[in-house]
Amino acid sequence: MAKGTLWRFSKKTSAEAEEAVTALFGDLFAEPASVYSDAETGRSLVSVFCQKLPKTVTRLRAELRSGLRHVRACGLDTGPGGATVRKIRYEDWAESWKKHFRPLEVGNELLIKPGWSHAKARRSSFSIPGSASEQASTRPRLFA
Repeated sequence: MAKGTLWRFSKKTSAEAEEAVTALFGDLFAEPASVYSDAETGRSLVSVFCQKLPKTVTRLRAELRSGLRHVRACGLDTGPGGATVRKIRYEDWAESWKKHFRPLEVGNELLIKPGWSHAKARRSSFSIPGSASEQASTRPRLFA
């Protein structure tokens, strides 16, 4: 995927209207919609992400409003408010999750770090890079 702007269109809706709103989003954007369902509240968040919009934002908003009116006319509760539109900065999702996994120092003797980390162990400590903890030669040192 080329770097650039990613658009997110979202709508909070009821569980009963989730399928209809998801179908509406799929039809309008020619992209599959994602759904997050909150079991505690009974609400769902339907979202679609687009790198290139099939129409102008103004036109898409108007068609979404019309589509949501139609869903409500069929007797389904689409929830309060309309759809939200947001520009999202490009991020390489395949790599960005790694920033949340940092080296872990256990006492003064052990440093556990992800394979991509450049953290240095203390002079007297033992470092376990990546999945080395699965190796037989590492186990005696860990449990000594």
